[in-house]
Amino acid sequence: VGANGPNANDMCLPDTNHTSCHTSCFAVGGCGQCSWSSCYDDLGFVDALIQEVTALHGVDPERMYLLGSSNGGMLVHYISQEMPGRFRGIITVYATPLIGLREGRNGR
Repeated sequence: VGANGPNANDMCLPDTNHTSCHTSCFAVGGCGQCSWSSCYDDLGFVDALIQEVTALHGVDPERMYLLGSSNGGMLVHYISQEMPGRFRGIITVYATPLIGLREGRNGR
C-alpha cells in the first residue's frame, strides 16, 4: 500500500532509486519508483489491531493516538488520511507526507 501500486509513479520524485522491489509487491504487480515500502494492507492491519486491542484489553477507542518516526511517520500521515476521525491525534517525528499523498483516497 502507500507508495507502491498502479499510481506509484505519481507519488515519487523522478530519478529515485527503484532498483529493488518487495516480494509482497511483486505478487500484486505494484513495483514503482518508491519501492521502499511493502504492498501489505497496512490499513487492514491497523484496523484489525485496534479491534483486537480494544476487545482484549479494554482500550478506549476514543483515546487512541498514532505515533511514528521517519518511515513510520509517513505511514502515520497515510493512516490518518485514510481513517479520518479514528484517532484523537497524531504525532510524527522527522516525517512528511509523500508527494501525492497530501490528499487521501477520500479526498481529505
